[in-house]
Amino acid sequence: MEHLELITDMADVYGSSWTYYQFKSFGDYSHQYGETATMGMYNEKGVLDFSKYEVLTRAYAPYIQGSVMHKYFDTENAIFILQYMVDTSINAATEIYLNSKEHFRGGYKFSLNLGEDDHKFRT
Repeated sequence: MEHLELITDMADVYGSSWTYYQFKSFGDYSHQYGETATMGMYNEKGVLDFSKYEVLTRAYAPYIQGSVMHKYFDTENAIFILQYMVDTSINAATEIYLNSKEHFRGGYKFSLNLGEDDHKFRT
């Protein structure tokens, strides 16, 4: 799964989507892993490949009130970092998705650094 983690990490760095392209195998043997391997989310027996699921179900912010400066999700330690410049002309809240059933089973801590500005926030 190292290659998949690298791809999703780089997608975060460049602000790109990391949507997986093959939900289940349809017999396409043109990929690099050979005829018996599957690139889908499910193996040849129809069982979810949990290691792929764990990498791909990442924390992210679908809505951000401003411009992203940095975002990163550490799948191994379940740490999500989002830095952004607030744009007060945007009348909408920043939302963060966390998969609490997988990466945050024991709960999570939320911290906010407002810098010198005083902004209202809710969790």
